[in-house]
Amino acid sequence: MDILQRQFEKILTMKKHYNLTRLALMCLLFACNTGGNQQNEQGPDSTQIKTVKETSVREADIPNALENFDKTFVGKLGDAQVHMNLRRYGSNLSGTLWFLNSLEELYFKGILQDEGNNFALTIQDKKGANAGEFIGLLDESKGISGKWKDSQGVEKDFNLASFQGVSIENIKVDDLELNQDSNDGKRRLRITYPQLLGIKDEKVSNKVNNDIEYYFEEYTLLDSIDVPTLEFSEDVKFEVTFMGNDLISICKNHHLSKNKDTHIFEDSHGININFKRGKIYEIQDLFKPNALDQLNAMIIARIDKSCGGALSEKDLQKCKLQAHESNSFSLSKKNQNITFHLTERLPYKYRGCGYVRISYEELKEYFNPSGPLKDLLPKS
Repeated sequence: MDILQRQFEKILTMKKHYNLTRLALMCLLFACNTGGNQQNEQGPDSTQIKTVKETSVREADIPNALENFDKTFVGKLGDAQVHMNLRRYGSNLSGTLWFLNSLEELYFKGILQDEGNNFALTIQDKKGANAGEFIGLLDESKGISGKWKDSQGVEKDFNLASFQGVSIENIKVDDLELNQDSNDGKRRLRITYPQLLGIKDEKVSNKVNNDIEYYFEEYTLLDSIDVPTLEFSEDVKFEVTFMGNDLISICKNHHLSKNKDTHIFEDSHGININFKRGKIYEIQDLFKPNALDQLNAMIIARIDKSCGGALSEKDLQKCKLQAHESNSFSLSKKNQNITFHLTERLPYKYRGCGYVRISYEELKEYFNPSGPLKDLLPKS
């Protein structure tokens, strides 16, 4: 507990509520409720609906899975301890690298060259600025090694070994609260979000819980507490589901009254984490990257039908998923489906059409073979 207290002492207004006796082991965590309950977020009324023929995207040829993997490597970059989550799809490589002592995270992408194990990666920081490059040799089962050159041209050796994940013992969930009120009383924010206890590796534990904290603070109206032209009351809570295969799905439940207009989202977007490897899953982890066109065609066809064909092509195109997205969807173990939360990409009048729920069974041909979704299908 001392680790978590040190990690979050910077949040002065946070109130910790420890009630671990009521918390179960992770295998008993509640499944996300994907039933949905939206108010004032509905699609067009009956006078606007016209007949729309749903595109049969399932008839399209689905790309075969290219050679792929999703691996974690740990070791040294110069004198620093680093943790790398690396994905491969065909000859394309991408992922994240973070420094264990600072939680600083870098993003990279590149290619395997000459159909061999040589690779070249370019690196960016969170703001997209150039942070250097990696050149080296990849052995999927053992590790990676080579040279790292930073943006100033300074070179360092790196040598990372394959890593299966940290040990876990009696994982539990603790609730943390962050409460904020404006001085004039017209803006109120209540955020309750989880922290995972029981990850034995302190650095991985810090990284996982820091990512959860960042998500729940970033995707709220926290920055609007002092905006005088806005009135709101926002309550953000969560549901945690142990999906299996070291995957935790945290689904955001969101009640917002904004300028006297109330919205209730009971299966809003979320964050999905491999808690043993410190990895946040993106769309390209869940689905074949070379099948995103077919996946997007399915989603857009359903949005178009839901809105009775009232949306322009420009509006529909805004709903296309990008490979790097990590929080525009939530997973359900109970209902065996995924909800794509695309409401804010649509005109206000049609935001109810932006909730697209599709079963795992319908999507299984698009699943990335190295991703976690295949393990959520019922066993035959």
